[in-house]
Amino acid sequence: MFVARPLCPPSARPSFEQLEDRCVPATLIYAGVNNGLWSDPTNWLEDTGVATLDPPGPNDTVIFDGNVSLPKETWTGGVTEVASVIIDGPWDKNIQITTAQHHSSSLRVNTSFTMNAADAGLTSGATGGNSNLFVSSHGASFTWTGGTIADVNVNIGYGGDSDVTGTIGGEVILSDSLLINGGTLSADFATVKVPPDVISEIRNYGTFSANCFSFRDTINNTHRDVGLIANYGSATIKGDSRIDSDFENYGHVRLQSDPNLGAPRFWVSYRQFSGQTELYNDAWVHMSGPGNHMHIHNGKLIGNGTIVGNVTLGYEGADNYASTATIDPGWTTGYPESYTIGTITITHSFALHDATNAMRIDGTAGGSFDKVVVTGYADLKGNLTVNPSKDYKPANGKTVQFLTASEVKNDFETKTLTYTGYWSHADNPDRQHYWKFRKTGTGYEIYVDLVPTQPPPP
Repeated sequence: MFVARPLCPPSARPSFEQLEDRCVPATLIYAGVNNGLWSDPTNWLEDTGVATLDPPGPNDTVIFDGNVSLPKETWTGGVTEVASVIIDGPWDKNIQITTAQHHSSSLRVNTSFTMNAADAGLTSGATGGNSNLFVSSHGASFTWTGGTIADVNVNIGYGGDSDVTGTIGGEVILSDSLLINGGTLSADFATVKVPPDVISEIRNYGTFSANCFSFRDTINNTHRDVGLIANYGSATIKGDSRIDSDFENYGHVRLQSDPNLGAPRFWVSYRQFSGQTELYNDAWVHMSGPGNHMHIHNGKLIGNGTIVGNVTLGYEGADNYASTATIDPGWTTGYPESYTIGTITITHSFALHDATNAMRIDGTAGGSFDKVVVTGYADLKGNLTVNPSKDYKPANGKTVQFLTASEVKNDFETKTLTYTGYWSHADNPDRQHYWKFRKTGTGYEIYVDLVPTQPPPP
């Protein structure tokens, strides 16, 4: 008979299906001596080396250290719940979630999940089913600094447990898998690699921070499309971050460069369907993929900085749908909202398709009005909204050129001044002054003109 840790009295001892009622937490080491079945107690040892009467329960810590003779350390079943999982090494074996055909298998971790061995693995043996890792209990943590996750959906805090924290560090492999974050996930100086011929996805609903982060193929410098990063929450991409996948934004993305650590590069595509993209603190951002393009289909492009590439707001071509896209330099988020002056520089072309260019004018001196600077051409087919400060009342002839380009094609479909009042000035005390729009060959501006003198009555 096995010598077990102290358990509930026999009359109260839970069945395997009722393991959530386990009385005493324990640390169990996987031995894997009986076909790898999680539910078989002969596969588990206490951390003292003593066998146990029961498989792990919701309050127990499970350690896979690779020191077994099986080709792989496996478990089977439906939903398995434990407090913590530690996958450690060094080793050359995998933890494998194995499911019956057309069924799903899930591992729910209530306290912490840690995988730190470079040759460790969390893989699925499912055929026609799904394998899932849930680290989504209140206050739980996820740490991944080594090894491979393959054919497994990883769920960090999604579904209401927003205080779950996660860390990705070093070099790890995400193969044909989906990683969902609903908590707070950081990936500073981390590289997530995707093997050739498969794709993977990182989906953020919480807070995601990545500094000098790479999402790329296991073969360096191929820049192939390895899948998708989709942001529905709040994401910060900064430093020399390399994104070799499609990037889609539906939330708030802050792009930030560093004079010592470099600037983010998007090698496939950058598309925004709602929310906002913020160029933070004079950021530089590189659109290095096909067409060198940032597409803002809906939502806002705000802040201060430089986009190395082409920028299109709205939809174009056959996809010319109605759009709420707006470029609004200097506009920053906050409560209350802060409307600061800013400049957005675009090193290639700039196009508006059923979109809005929103500008704020507080003066005519540099740094007192919003500006869009385009090195290439500007194709203007959308809407223009200019918000001059009603407290700024310059003299006749004052000009503010808020958009410059090598060439201006087409013209705004609508032009709106949010302040349409009149004022007098000492230079022309008998005439009223007002703002007017003017398109030039290399830009767009507003200037001060005088109200025409009324003809004398007959």
